Amino acid sequence: MSLMQDQTPDLFKTPKNIEIELKKNALLGKVLDLVNSNEEIRTLWKITNVTAVRRLQMTDHGILHFNIVANNALNI
Repeated sequence: MSLMQDQTPDLFKTPKNIEIELKKNALLGKVLDLVNSNEEIRTLWKITNVTAVRRLQMTDHGILHFNIVANNALNI
């Protein structure tokens, strides 16, 4: 397997989109649509996650991490 192939277990696969409860917040919905459709942001998140997880052996710092933190913040 080459270094370019994804070796991450299925359990830790990055979600395709940010998925948080909008709670009838139209502005948040628009922002999520813009972020989820922006290839540059998604690429930067993937690069950040490669650095954090594979090189620094830290936990996820990509879209999955964002989903967890954003949902916790909205619940507070």
